[in-house]
Amino acid sequence: MGRYKEVTITLHIDEQQTAAVEEMLEEYKKYESKEDGSKPFADWTFEKCFEAIMEVGSKWTIWQHIKECQYRMGTIDTDELIDKQNLTLAERRARKAGEVS
Repeated sequence: MGRYKEVTITLHIDEQQTAAVEEMLEEYKKYESKEDGSKPFADWTFEKCFEAIMEVGSKWTIWQHIKECQYRMGTIDTDELIDKQNLTLAERRARKAGEVS
């Protein structure tokens, strides 16, 4: 596994999504550890809760967005869009070149 780069982005969420995150925040704040009775999320903010929600599965989500962009730009075809391989365009080209040789 390679090194990770931290990237900051701004997301715009609607009122319904905001309400859903606020509900989850209240659930996090109520959480009590079964081990020691502590409440590790008691001081969480809306932003921290949203960040935690967005981080779950983000590696997969990021690749889905990249592949969707590659597809829209015409650099990959439908089969490549739906396959389970997360590859850069250079990696795809190298694999195709290897298949032809």
